[in-house]
Amino acid sequence: MKKMIFGALVCAGMLAFGACSYSKCNKTALHADDDQIYTGLVPGADVYGIRYTLSLDYDDDMKDGDFKMVQTYVKGDSIGYRDVKSFKSKGDFIVETRGAEKYLKLMEKGKAATPIYFQVTNDSTLTMVTDSLQPAPSGLDYTLKLVR
Repeated sequence: MKKMIFGALVCAGMLAFGACSYSKCNKTALHADDDQIYTGLVPGADVYGIRYTLSLDYDDDMKDGDFKMVQTYVKGDSIGYRDVKSFKSKGDFIVETRGAEKYLKLMEKGKAATPIYFQVTNDSTLTMVTDSLQPAPSGLDYTLKLVR
């Protein structure tokens, strides 16, 4: 009986591995998408900070795509830091070039809200800028770092 179960498991495993090559299976299982994910804690007015998690899914032309973003408000108190509230948004983005600088313009779907702009500082860093593409007037750190 044990030999039959073991044999069935071996056959099932061989069928599973035979269905696709090693590299194809791993690419599909581990990297189902090629999204770029950025995160960072930026200053907040009434909270310790706002943690941004931004996922960019570029289209084939690498000039635009879809985004998903979560903004989590982080509050500090005598116990430590804790997440207070999160807001999710999604929409489209485009890459704009102004002179030698590149910017991402995020436009939330279904809303007439003001777009959010990020300057592409380098291959692994985005910096939030104003709608006139200027750094934050406060001089505080508004950067998000690439995590994947």
